Amino acid sequence: MSYTKNAEGKPSGFLQSITPGKMLDLDEIRSEVKSWRVESYLTESLFPRPVRSIAHYSLDTLMSVFKQNHTNALVVQLLSLVILVLLGISIENPNTRIPAGASVFLFMSIIVALIGAIIYWFHNWSFTVLVVLFLILNFMAKQGILSYKNKAYGLEYTEQRPTYHYDTLAHLFNSSAIEEDKKNTIEILERWKNGRAKQNPRWC
Repeated sequence: MSYTKNAEGKPSGFLQSITPGKMLDLDEIRSEVKSWRVESYLTESLFPRPVRSIAHYSLDTLMSVFKQNHTNALVVQLLSLVILVLLGISIENPNTRIPAGASVFLFMSIIVALIGAIIYWFHNWSFTVLVVLFLILNFMAKQGILSYKNKAYGLEYTEQRPTYHYDTLAHLFNSSAIEEDKKNTIEILERWKNGRAKQNPRWC
């Protein structure tokens, strides 16, 4: 489907109102009837500069710019997703760890880009598509497809689990077990203390 086709190529009546991803009305965009006119913008050097008119550009040129910007945005979105996946895979390597805040911002940028792409592609159907995607993700989570069980290091998962009852817990966590745990913890702290410098650090 070409965006440069004239109005005869558009679906009419009821079909136009229910068609996902319907073509943009470029005549309405160029007329600036429903637009918020931009008078100036900031350059790379953060200096204001007036916006030039685009009336002298052809329709093919404008559409090529739109398509180029959409392609660049798609590449950036895919690159961000690949980076996030690679960082998750190599999380055990200290050289590839980034602050948690950076991971949150990177993940949220992907979510915003995904929602923006759905709104651009489906227009009036975007809310319906988002609801359907939410239901699909909810179903996959209930079926265990998206769930990931992280096992704690040092625990034995092959043995029979103890009964979760007060008497069982009282038998497991008796005074001798508590003293043994305290002894092991003190040994760990002593080894850490012996590995530190003898001189205490100065207060800032």
